[in-house]
Amino acid sequence: MRFLLIDPPHKIWTILRAWVPSPGCLQLLAYLERESLDIDYMDCTLNENPWGDLEEKIRKKKPDVVGISVTCTAFIYDGMNAASLVKVLSPKTIIIMGGEHPSFMAEETLKDCPAIDYICVGEGEVTLTQFLRAIEKKDDLSKVLGLAYLDEKGNFIYTGDRPFIEDLDTLPLPAYHLANMEHPYVGLPSEGKRGLVVNFSRGCTFDCSFCSESAFYKRKWRRKSPKLIAWLQSRADLVIRDQDLLDGFREAGVYQFMLGLEYHKDDVLRGIRKRHSVDEALKAMKLLKKHQLMVMATLLIGHWEETEEDRDAFLKFFGKYVDHFGLNIITPLPGTPFFNEMKETGRIKDWEYRNYDYLHAVMPTREVDDLEQLNFIYKNLMKRYYWRPRELIKLFSRNPILRHHHRFYITQVAFNIMTHEIFGNPLWVQPNYQEYRDYLVERGEALPPELIRLTK
Repeated sequence: MRFLLIDPPHKIWTILRAWVPSPGCLQLLAYLERESLDIDYMDCTLNENPWGDLEEKIRKKKPDVVGISVTCTAFIYDGMNAASLVKVLSPKTIIIMGGEHPSFMAEETLKDCPAIDYICVGEGEVTLTQFLRAIEKKDDLSKVLGLAYLDEKGNFIYTGDRPFIEDLDTLPLPAYHLANMEHPYVGLPSEGKRGLVVNFSRGCTFDCSFCSESAFYKRKWRRKSPKLIAWLQSRADLVIRDQDLLDGFREAGVYQFMLGLEYHKDDVLRGIRKRHSVDEALKAMKLLKKHQLMVMATLLIGHWEETEEDRDAFLKFFGKYVDHFGLNIITPLPGTPFFNEMKETGRIKDWEYRNYDYLHAVMPTREVDDLEQLNFIYKNLMKRYYWRPRELIKLFSRNPILRHHHRFYITQVAFNIMTHEIFGNPLWVQPNYQEYRDYLVERGEALPPELIRLTK
């Protein structure tokens, strides 16, 4: 039985201008490979003609089962479009989709996209293996935990939660050999010439209301046993708790901590259940600086009571210590408590999931009702941060990593945006990206009405 795992064509994040093969896909592939299953992989974003190459592969291979990975809510339409294309080209192919968004919104996803036959809910390694074995042996799929589907009458069926893998060290190394790691898009150009994302743990025990990670893993945390980590994702209160270890982290090769600091006001932090205080955030940043460790802060604006004065204070508070300004617009991701709260109160104004990327406002604030105005405020705050003299000086920092980051972002990304706004120079465009709708039109096919919404 032939199984093809697809990561559909995506639009690359223009700020990064690079792509990292999905750590989840590579881990899943390694597990299936160890189970001696006949597997293939296509990371469509790296293809010269993403939709056309996918079509060609489906026509030639006619896989028995296709898996479609949807890593985040913003990519759900890409996944649905890929499923629709596969089903048209190979009607007998069974399609199963996995990832956070389809796990949280399984019934909605199945009903919105009839091409999808099953959804793998939650962690995929064991569920997908058992699913493929059951398909091969024609066993009863209702006995496979972690599956969602619609029965013959269109009723939603969920077979029940699958227990998490307790020991992540039992997982094989990710299947990097199945990915095109030498593709020019692959890397983290803001960090250096070579870089990728590696997962050393899964989940989180905290309950930040906006976070899909803790919701997906049900506030459970498991770890692998890493030998060397380049940077750590942590929390302000944990940095303070483990401050005696900071020199050891640096000596082990850690150069940066990524902290979810979010905001500069305690009432907002309490409202999103952040479980740390502004004083703790300040102390953590000072500690990292004292131990010569860089601070990457993920930050959130767009809160309901937020004012222009708040944003000025926000920039002043974080601007003194943060090296990587990870600014985002707070977004109600489906499956999170924050989503449920915003849906119940009617705050969500934009239901276009492609905009649920933390870069576009989908909810107004009390002060700003226009979402486009909030998007402008976000971009303007980014410019205000990076065009400050203290950030421009970092272009010549003695820290080679900090120097590289700022030279990449300021001279390539920010400068490109500035010359576009002043002189009308063209913005950077992903050379190989094509909207699914444009691809179908290019092929001379009329779009059926039922596909219009799925090809946004």
